[in-house]
Amino acid sequence: MKKRFAQMGVFVSLLSAVFLLAACTQTGGEAASPDSSNEYISQELTFPVSDAEKTDYNKAIFEITPFSIRFELPAGWSIGEYDPQAETYLYSGVWSRIGIYDKNDQCVGAIGYNTFEADEETDGEPMAVYNQIALGNDYQFNVKNTYTVVSDSGTGETATVDVYYSPVFDENSGTEKTNHGILSYDSEKLVYVAFELDSTSVSDEVIASIAGSVEFYKNTTLIPIGEAKGQYDLSLYFPDFTFDEVEVEGVSYYQLTNKNKNISILINGAETQMMVQYEDNEPIMGNILWLFPTSTSEIATITMMDVTNDGIDDLIYKATSGGTGALGVYYQVYDLENQKCYQVSDFQGADFIEQILSNITVEGIAVENNYALCQVTIPGAATQGAGVNLAQGVTMDTCDFTAGTSTGYFDIWEEKGSLYTSVSFSIKSAAPGFYLGSIDTQLEFDKSEGCFKPVEEQHLNIFTPEQLP
Repeated sequence: MKKRFAQMGVFVSLLSAVFLLAACTQTGGEAASPDSSNEYISQELTFPVSDAEKTDYNKAIFEITPFSIRFELPAGWSIGEYDPQAETYLYSGVWSRIGIYDKNDQCVGAIGYNTFEADEETDGEPMAVYNQIALGNDYQFNVKNTYTVVSDSGTGETATVDVYYSPVFDENSGTEKTNHGILSYDSEKLVYVAFELDSTSVSDEVIASIAGSVEFYKNTTLIPIGEAKGQYDLSLYFPDFTFDEVEVEGVSYYQLTNKNKNISILINGAETQMMVQYEDNEPIMGNILWLFPTSTSEIATITMMDVTNDGIDDLIYKATSGGTGALGVYYQVYDLENQKCYQVSDFQGADFIEQILSNITVEGIAVENNYALCQVTIPGAATQGAGVNLAQGVTMDTCDFTAGTSTGYFDIWEEKGSLYTSVSFSIKSAAPGFYLGSIDTQLEFDKSEGCFKPVEEQHLNIFTPEQLP
């Protein structure tokens, strides 16, 4: 094997240190079938569980690479949906909470997560890692005084801690309350999980057992290569590469190879990260979402084309997901010449989408029979008439003719050495799934800023037929 993988043993520690491996998990409230000889049952959970709490202010927390934890609960206990209106566990500071239920289906606690920033000066300092939940006055994980380390993984640690509630939380008695807490962080993933459990119904012994079982784990179960080749014509999705499965020190990876261009790629078993090795350069690491499809996604593609205009083909990863009335694209460009990975967009699109939409002018003309008639204009293009179905009850007085993309189609593709994007748009009063049209725009690579930007020239497509009087 050539040098790029002859030194695989050197890369193993790098791979184990940076591959973020996610796994599917059960969150419906049913625990795994217990073995009558075991007192505790293993649970698996992947965060974020959902993006129901995602906003513009916390979206960075929800747009991380998913990560998984494993822990044990007493036999008969389960994890399931959490109702923050009915319970006060994990009152603030963590997201995507999941309830913990005892054998009587009583909610006795919750689990959630958050992110933190790497800081060499405060490396591993609990108050720095858990500052979102450790600094409150009326509610806090008492990291300063009750933090007791249970285990050290080398990339993080798990500890038990008291969870303090001030008297303001109890309107009847006006007394303080302390619950059980478990904290665990991972310095590679830059995330932590927090458990809070009821101190009146969960014993210290159970807390110690749960805390001792918590781990951030790696799932290396691949779709067998033979099965993958049987289900998909891999030459259509990875046209420049041969596709194999390799084992490195007992861990399995997908391997894509282009011998002509001296490129090799390793992808972890959970299909969440890949290492791109070009000639004898340092490997380029990048997060991906998947290779093989899910119920709401298509198979990913990995192709090559020079879209950064440096004379060397770039490696392009594209993942598409959508359902009825929606399509989104996660798009990355691996610049082999400069050893960098550029994320062009997430599913909702990069910042340039707002720039593209800002060029659209929509002039309202009339609202008739729950239908909005309007004129659509972009710079340098002729005005076109359009119409769109409205949400129920919208009148001319309440119709908002502002262009928007609350849900819709967003695509990126490469052609003749350039990237292009198509952004669907409507007006903010439109019924879900009804669109006025799309804007097609070429994207240019800005070398000084290391990003892709839309060019000034744009093309307007109107989806609905003209219905102007």
